[in-house]
This record gives sequence, structure tokens and C-alpha cells, in this order.
Amino acid sequence: MALMGTVEQFAVSMTQINDSMKDAIQQGTNQPPQVLPLILNFEAYKKAKNFKQYRERFDNFAALKGIKDKEEVIKQMFLNCTGSEIYETAKNINAPKTLEELTYKEIVTLLESHLCPMSNPLIEQYWFHSHVQNENESINEFIAVI
Repeated sequence: MALMGTVEQFAVSMTQINDSMKDAIQQGTNQPPQVLPLILNFEAYKKAKNFKQYRERFDNFAALKGIKDKEEVIKQMFLNCTGSEIYETAKNINAPKTLEELTYKEIVTLLESHLCPMSNPLIEQYWFHSHVQNENESINEFIAVI
């Protein structure tokens, strides 16, 4: 049943893309049509992952989709793609303001400060100096870890 809905959604998307391509050809433009894809396929954020890297990947995704300059669209897509847990976190750390009052950059800054706290340089230095190469670890893997 769910597969049929996905197939139908894909068929509708392909029809819309095909129609916009026909329109572009009829207008005589050499530019590809600007179609905002209906299917969002960016993974939700998992707390074990690095949020800064997640945001960088999302920014690349937004550029690929052609919405990097559309502030409101990228904010809505980001809040939708990150998942319910991050949406709730963003909403809670922003209270009493609503997420609609913030820009994409403000939301990302709030989440980064909450999810990626500054580390203590002394602890990082201790960890760096105390790390020992494992038996089965190549030198390249060891350097990548430290």
C-alpha cells in the first residue's frame, strides 16, 4: 500500500518535470527548468553524529536542490529534514520566541551552540597525548583518529 503511494508520487513528479521541460523548449530557452523536487531525501539528524558536519551536508543538499538563496524555503526544509527530535530541541531552546520568527542562520547557530558545546582544551590535550596506536591500526588510521 505504501509502495503504491510512493510510485504514484514519483509518477506525478516526473509528469511535472516533463511538463516544465516542454514549456522551456516551447519558450526557446536553453536553460533547464527550475523545478523544486517534491521528494525530500535528506536523512534526519542522529545525535551521535557531528551537527556541524550535518549542517554542512544540508547546505550542500540545499545548493544541489537550488534553494540555497531562498531563506524561508531552506528554513522549512531544514526543520522538516532534521527530524522531530531536533525540531523540538530548536523550539525549546528558542522559547518564548517561535521558530517562524527566526531565520535559518539563527536556528542553525542556536542548534550548533546547544549540540556542539566548546570542548575543554586541557582535556583535548590530555586525550591527544594519551592516545596509543592499536596493534591492528595502520599509521594513517592512527593519525586520522588523533
